[in-house]
Amino acid sequence: VRMLDTRDDVVLWAGPFVTGVPHDVKVTGSIATSSGTQTVMPAGSTGVVLNVTVVNSTADGYVSVRPADAVGAPTTSNINFEARKTVANSITVNLPTSGTDAGTFEVWFDSMGVAGATADILVDVTGYYSSTSIAEIETAIDNNSDAIAEIETAIDDKSDAIAIIGSGGEDFGDIQLDTAYQGY
Repeated sequence: VRMLDTRDDVVLWAGPFVTGVPHDVKVTGSIATSSGTQTVMPAGSTGVVLNVTVVNSTADGYVSVRPADAVGAPTTSNINFEARKTVANSITVNLPTSGTDAGTFEVWFDSMGVAGATADILVDVTGYYSSTSIAEIETAIDNNSDAIAEIETAIDDKSDAIAIIGSGGEDFGDIQLDTAYQGY
């Protein structure tokens, strides 16, 4: 889901990034996306997987994507690029889960000293991590145990239809090859 697009013809942001001015992007709860307002990730998500693309940069530089509660200037980059080149990268970012920055990451563009440099940045969410506990997963399995049992039965019923072709002498456990191939 496209979360950020700073190009003029897209409404999700107010123009390109300016060097040294970070912006926060919220990805949990009800938010505006390229497909309208929707919930992209549930509240409490602990991380997000992004595809971040830099286009229309007016100077060489880098982009750093990090949790929104990070302080100071970034010490690492996620994308390095040359002016007027389009560059993308897949990035995984931890998300704060409480406070005003919960569910938010920061995007930082830096042109390494070129005053007034700008770049358009596109951000697509491709996945996320949540803090679902083992107990919650076990409860979901227990609540669906009848469906799981039906699947197991269907697999067992079909096991006789599985054909294994070997060169001879293989140990297939419980499966016995007792009929030679007749070429029919």
